[in-house]
Parts: sequence; C-alpha cells; structure tokens
Amino acid sequence: MIQMPYRLSSESDLEASMTEVTARLAGLPRVNRLLIFINSRHLTADGRQVIRRIKGAFPQAEIVGTVTSFDIVNGSDDEKYMSVCYIAFESSDVDIAVYDFEKCSSQAAGQEFLQRLTAHPDTAIVGLVSAGPISDQTAFLDTISEARAVITFFGGMTDDGSVGDGLIFTGQQELKRGVAAIIFHGADLYADYRSSLGWKPLGRNMTITEMDGAYRVISIDGHRPIDIYRKYLGIENDDDFILESLTFPLFFERDGMTIARHPQACLPDGSMIFGADLHVGEQVRLSYGDPYEILERAADIQREMHRFQPQCILAISCMARHMLLGFDTDKELQLSRRDAPVFGFYAYGEIMRHSGKIMVSNMTLEIVGLREGGQTAMPAAIAPAPIAVDRRTSIIMHMVKFIETTMHELEVSNAKLREMAQTDHLTALMNRGETDAQIARALNGVRVGNPMALLMLDIDDFKGINDNYGHFMGDAALQAVAALLQGICRRDDFPGRWGGDEFIVGLINVNKEQAVQIAERIRKHVKKYCVLPDGGHLTTSIGVVMASPDDTVESLFLKADKALYEAKQSGGKNSVKADWSTEKDSGPR
Repeated sequence: MIQMPYRLSSESDLEASMTEVTARLAGLPRVNRLLIFINSRHLTADGRQVIRRIKGAFPQAEIVGTVTSFDIVNGSDDEKYMSVCYIAFESSDVDIAVYDFEKCSSQAAGQEFLQRLTAHPDTAIVGLVSAGPISDQTAFLDTISEARAVITFFGGMTDDGSVGDGLIFTGQQELKRGVAAIIFHGADLYADYRSSLGWKPLGRNMTITEMDGAYRVISIDGHRPIDIYRKYLGIENDDDFILESLTFPLFFERDGMTIARHPQACLPDGSMIFGADLHVGEQVRLSYGDPYEILERAADIQREMHRFQPQCILAISCMARHMLLGFDTDKELQLSRRDAPVFGFYAYGEIMRHSGKIMVSNMTLEIVGLREGGQTAMPAAIAPAPIAVDRRTSIIMHMVKFIETTMHELEVSNAKLREMAQTDHLTALMNRGETDAQIARALNGVRVGNPMALLMLDIDDFKGINDNYGHFMGDAALQAVAALLQGICRRDDFPGRWGGDEFIVGLINVNKEQAVQIAERIRKHVKKYCVLPDGGHLTTSIGVVMASPDDTVESLFLKADKALYEAKQSGGKNSVKADWSTEKDSGPR
C-alpha cells in the first residue's frame, strides 16, 4: 500500500501529480485497487473538469470527494483550491456505496448498506462521509449500528445543516444530502483507530429539562439555553453567535463515554440547535478546550500509531479544533506524519462507533492508520516531541490553568458544604433531610422489585440520662449508638439521625426475617456495649416495617413510628417490634 497526497493550485500541479502517481504505480508489483480522495473548497466548473481528468487518467479507480472549508494534507491545513490523495492497495480492496437521501429514505439506505456489508466478511473498517442536516443521517446511523461489532466506523459531516454548502461527489454524481460509505476490506488489511477530545468541563452540572426533537434544546434547568451562554460566557444571540459559542460545547457522559455537543444555531426564542442529539434528563456542563491537553493527546496518538506502523493515515477533525488552536492547528496533525502521509478534512460532526452504536460526535479528532500485511517486528519507541505553542495559545493555556485550579478549589469547597448540609454534626450520620432523600431513592427500587426494610429506634429513658448525668453524657450516648449503627450496617444500608434520640436505618434487599435479625443485633449490641457512668446500660426500642411499592416517605415513616410505639408499649422497652399489618407484597419473605 502506498499513499500519495497532493495540493493542487494550478494546471501544472495537476499534471505533475498525475505523472508522479503513474510512475509510482508502475513500480508496484500489483495494484488491486486505487482509491482517490478529493477535497475541494468550492466545486466550480474548473473543479469538475479536474475530477473528469483524474477519472480519465485512472478509469478503474474508486473516487470519493467532499466540499469542505479546510482540508488536511501531510499534517497541515490549507484553503487551497483542491487537494487529492491516491491510495494504492496491493492486496486489499475498497468498495464505495453512495446513498442520495433525496431519492431514498435514510433508513432504507441503512438496510441496503447492511446487506452490502454481508458480502465483505473481511471488512476491517468503514469510512462515512455525509452531507446535509444531521437529522438526515440519524436513521441511517441507527440502522447500520447493527453491523458486526468488530467493524470500526469513522468519518465526518461536510455540512450539518447550518452551513448549507457541503457536498459529496464521486466520479459520476454529486450529493447535497446523503452519505458515501467506503468499505475497506481484505484478509491482509489491518486498521488502527484513535480519537481524542481535549475539552474539559466548566462550571456546575445542569439538566436538559425540555427539548423539541433530538437536536433542539428548549430549556436547561428551566432556563433558555441562550440565557445560560449569556450568563456564564457573555455570548449573545447575534451575528457572532456561532463563531463565539462553537468552542464552548455542552459536555456530558453517555454510556461511559465523554461526549461534547456544540451549538449549531440559536433561534429567536432563545432555544438552540446542537450538532448532535441530546436527551431530556441528561446532566450537562459547559466546557472549554485545553490547547495543551489537545496537543499532548495528539502526541499520545502519534506514539500509539507509530507502534502500529501504518502505510496510510486518514484524519477527520472538528472545525472547532481548528478555530481554537489557530496558528497551532498544524502542530496537532504534523505529529502523525512521521510514520506515513496524512490526508483528511475538517468536519462539522465526526462519526464514530462506541459500544456498538454509530453516532455523531463534536469536537473530536479521529486518526485512522491502514496497513497491508502483519508487523515484522515491534518498532523502537519514539521520543515525545516537545510541545511548543504560539504566544496567543500560550496565553489561553495560562487562563486554562487558572480556570482548572479555581474550579478544583470550588469543587472541594462545594463538596465540604454538601457534606455539612447532609450530615448531622453530632453523630456524623445523615441528617433528617438526607435520610428522607435516601429513603425516596430506595422506594424507587422497591417499585421495581428490590425490597427494603425500615427500622426506627430511640434510646429508652433518654430524658433521664440528660437529667441524671447532664447533656454531655446524653450527647455521648447518641454518639455511641450512632457509631454502633455504622458498624453493624452493611455497605448498601443507610443509618441516619431522625431527630432528638430517634434514629432511622434503611436496610436494602432484605426480607422480613433478615430485617428482624439485624434489629435484634442492634438491640443486643446497644445493651452490651453502651454503658452509663453508674454501670448501667443503655437500651433501645426498635420498630421494624417493610416498604410497599405504593409507600411514600411519609407513609413509611408513619408505619415505622407505629411499630416503635408498639415496641415501647407492649414490649416493655428494650425490645423489637415488627409490624407487617400494613405491609403489601414488596419482595421475598
């Protein structure tokens, strides 16, 4: 396999490149398939003539091209008229499937593509290039997610609907709305896929509270998205909105993957269209790009790709990365070309596969290495290249450091405040408010079949302890009981101080017998280990109930309080009373 990328800005560039490619192809023992990628900033009549000439010179080649704002050739970006990359496969093959969404539905195209994939059981990787609104792509990507899990997918969108001038072309057709799928296959073909983000969360967690469809966010924490961007970033809904907001995407976790979504448009009502799907209820944060993190991760990819020993490298990068890095854009991509040429383009959405699902991401760099034949020996490790940045980027990096340090300090302070707000200061158990919240969460589990018991207990004759020994000894008694509860409770159980000398214990995934056994153990341990100054012993009374699926926090407390009252009245204190009279079926017995 050989890869030959060129930039074309004149007739002589075209002639020279085709002459050189012809000579290099003649020097190969065999050419099984020639794939030609073409990127153009604008597809004019002259550009179409160039495509025809290339097709005429190499009639057996597979051709796929894009109209994009910036291309990537040999690790640098450019706005030249046209770039072209020839990839000659000696033993492997390439098939290109093109789907025009103005002529067929996105889902039907996905079904047809899945059938096509079955003809190539040795597929190593699939590249996708799309044009048109992201809503056109969704059904296609969802459908082809059924493809064999071993197949890697990568690619990019030349247009996400906000630009309108994206285009896909082949030697025969042009598409404003559609997908070109490139199937790389062969028993001797190996592929290595790497990706990186480099964006970091900024500020607090917020919740998507209302959406219209999958891409339009109506509200975040009940506020219009533009109000969020205006409050925290000073970004207004004006002519500069896209330029200013693109590098501050929403940042969240989904299926164990960190994902970013950049704003695509802000509507007059303050809602926003984002570059890929979001869901109501997802926790999001604003985020910012860290130039040093971006370049450092590019260096990691270089080292990983070097070990793979690629003969060809393809790159898809997000337009936002280009905007953020500015003069340092080339530094991110030049690292990879130590091992092979690099060719690709900047996208308005990057296509990738995670946990089987093929999706559109934002802010991502994708690097794909291809090689024919196995490795003969592991190459020597390469020393990391020093990361040097433009002065303007350096200033951003210092600001990033300030933001990260300030955010860390704020998060530590907030964690302490949350702990103080949730903890009873005397016993270090959960306070009443947090106990309520824990029980509410546990009741959600009860409703799906996970049983829970609730214990309510208090210290017998606690007023007498305060009267006879003083409040200091009363506090010590409360602390002793709290420590004992923490020692007896299992990992998933939760003890809390309800108030005064009353405690609550939630027992998760227990039946009636187990709940009573734990309550008895608590009662016996209190009597054995909690000793008063005069040699007497503390005792406690405990009520035990099981939660029902239709219980609320309030109704469950009333049941537990009734059981505790019966323990004191009928049991003569220092006793356990289980009350099942109001309990409905909530789990195993």
